[in-house]
Amino acid sequence: MEPLQIRMKIGFFYAAAGILGLLYLILAVNDVILATMFSLTIAAVYLFYRYSDLSFITLLLILPFLGLGVFNESMAGIPGLRPQILLVPLVVLFFIIKKKPYSIPAGLIVSIFMILTLFTVSFFRSIEYASKISGRFINFSVYSYASTQFLSPIIIMLPLLLIPLYYQSEKEISRITTVLIASITIISACVIALYLFVEPMKLDLNHFRNTLSTMLGIHGNDLANFCFLAIPFLLVACLHKKNVWAYGALLLTLGATALSYSRTAYFIVLFGIVLFYFLSGRYKYLPIIAIVIFLVLQFVLPESIIDRALTGFSEGDLNLISAGRIQHLWQPILNEINIKPDVIWFGYGIHGIINLRAWQTGTIFAVSHAHNMYLDMILESGLIGLISLLAFYAYVLVKFIKSYRRRELESWQRDLLAAVIVAIICYLISGFTGRRLFPSLSNIYVWIVTGLGFSLVSAGKARAGLNPASWQSLMKTNEQQPNVSWLKNTKGGTGA
Repeated sequence: MEPLQIRMKIGFFYAAAGILGLLYLILAVNDVILATMFSLTIAAVYLFYRYSDLSFITLLLILPFLGLGVFNESMAGIPGLRPQILLVPLVVLFFIIKKKPYSIPAGLIVSIFMILTLFTVSFFRSIEYASKISGRFINFSVYSYASTQFLSPIIIMLPLLLIPLYYQSEKEISRITTVLIASITIISACVIALYLFVEPMKLDLNHFRNTLSTMLGIHGNDLANFCFLAIPFLLVACLHKKNVWAYGALLLTLGATALSYSRTAYFIVLFGIVLFYFLSGRYKYLPIIAIVIFLVLQFVLPESIIDRALTGFSEGDLNLISAGRIQHLWQPILNEINIKPDVIWFGYGIHGIINLRAWQTGTIFAVSHAHNMYLDMILESGLIGLISLLAFYAYVLVKFIKSYRRRELESWQRDLLAAVIVAIICYLISGFTGRRLFPSLSNIYVWIVTGLGFSLVSAGKARAGLNPASWQSLMKTNEQQPNVSWLKNTKGGTGA
């Protein structure tokens, strides 16, 4: 570097330090807490600049906790300004500065554009009736509504683009998988600690769901989604790492699943485990899994959880099995929109259920969604939106399954791709009793998992020599990071 450039760089550093120091002194005179927060923010920005991955990892770890009050309160009195909205520009900026992007499939770009277009249209159509929504939008303003219902969902969807764009090498894929497992472990540990040390009515899991929502900002059904989407990846960790941390994370997550008190989660977890072992070709484990499930049902799970899971089955009452949704929610909704072809094709906009006369007159439950993500999608974006999103998932699954069958990946990466496929299938099945197709707090892990799937497909093509030769040099450039590929079996085994 030339002497003049060195002097300019040093001069810029001192000038910036002087300006920041002056701002700190001004803030300290007026508010010590604000000054401390300012200094911590500057330190975080510096760390994020030095270690660009750290900014993205931080974002991934906080996403499941976006329901907490700290992420839903305006900062510095500016309506709609929230911590996660400040973090995202830093992530994108530092990625652009510090990392080189990989090539990604044109189909992914088209899919993201399609989903964002449908979601944007649905959001703007909802503004005219958004103030009617109960709960957090009682003190309604367009800024706060846009922040929580437009910007936050886009942030939630961001991993679908950033993961395949910047994480395709072996170490990078391991890094994202590690973060996903760390995320569900943190969530599960918090949930179990909350149950053990805070919950006053331990025999009433319905009451605990309220405690969970109040303390962590996580609905019981959202917790269930996190758990059943993450469990296939925990199985991969157990098969390949085989240490106490992997098994401990799996047990914690299964415990959190039980505490979610979600019947859908109970069945989806069992289905997902069996499907993963079947898809990965480990048929010899299936009898063992059946025996373990039987023993857990007989001697471990409380009777209240088993009763919850089997509600309505002994009577053969579909309405009771669906918790009254068939008679008091789905049938009235279908009856009303059946005579409204414009709603069937285009929907109302996000939270479209509140535009229904059945909702406004109390004919159906006073809920903010239809407890069926396919019916919800019709209410929000019509059949056009539903068909488009289903086409996206069909494209994703076909692409991932084709890559899985080509056996281009190493053993542990192939198992990761199997986990991705299983997680997406489980989510689509669970959608018959809830969840959402548009990005939301309930499907945070879906976008992370799908993005990871695209990274694995690209890694498989690169390994098979189907990508340009420049991919190898780019991989080496992006791998100048600490080695955290702890999932790979150091003994070189298959993990089977």
